[in-house]
Amino acid sequence: MSKTDSILLVISSSLRGPNGLRALELTNQIRLQGKKTGVYLLQNAVLGGVNEEAKKLIEAHINSGIDIFCSKEDLTMRGLTEKDLHPQIQISDYSNLVDLMMERYDKVMGAF
Repeated sequence: MSKTDSILLVISSSLRGPNGLRALELTNQIRLQGKKTGVYLLQNAVLGGVNEEAKKLIEAHINSGIDIFCSKEDLTMRGLTEKDLHPQIQISDYSNLVDLMMERYDKVMGAF
């Protein structure tokens, strides 16, 4: 797939709430259209990587080929470490987020 077939969805809402759940569903719909899809978890969305219910949704996305990234800074601010996350969630910092937006994905959508 070319870069023009890719979308990164940046989520800051809790994945247990309606906004976060809608964002994950949107991500899945984009993937079903044949686009390379990634999710970047920021702020309260990083808690989705440790919450058991949300972890199941994250795992389903990972198993379907969606890349999941998590802000290390936001994880640390919430007293968590990468050991608390699903092992296939990729830990990232803000400079890597910029690289993802500029180099790896063609479009970026925010779900706040």
